[in-house]
Amino acid sequence: MKKLLSVIILIFVVCSCGGCNWNSNDVIRIHIRANSNSEGDQNIKMYVKENVVAYITPLIADCKDSSEVKVVLEDNLDKITDIANDVLMCAGFNYL
Repeated sequence: MKKLLSVIILIFVVCSCGGCNWNSNDVIRIHIRANSNSEGDQNIKMYVKENVVAYITPLIADCKDSSEVKVVLEDNLDKITDIANDVLMCAGFNYL
């Protein structure tokens, strides 16, 4: 059976973090799930994350609040997904 990589990119804005000791009220959390805990799957997960973060960082740099960030991320979700898929394809993980 062909092994499928479950790369799920969940990007959402958390406006408050009850009980956390963070100074920031706005947090962006990016969750990328690997297919397994194997070293290879974990490495590709981190590579996908690095590329996604590199893309979105300049996009949200001038946002004033979490609502602006949310709009920017929603407007760019297709491109973010393309970046993740491109990283997987270039690394030989053809899961599309």
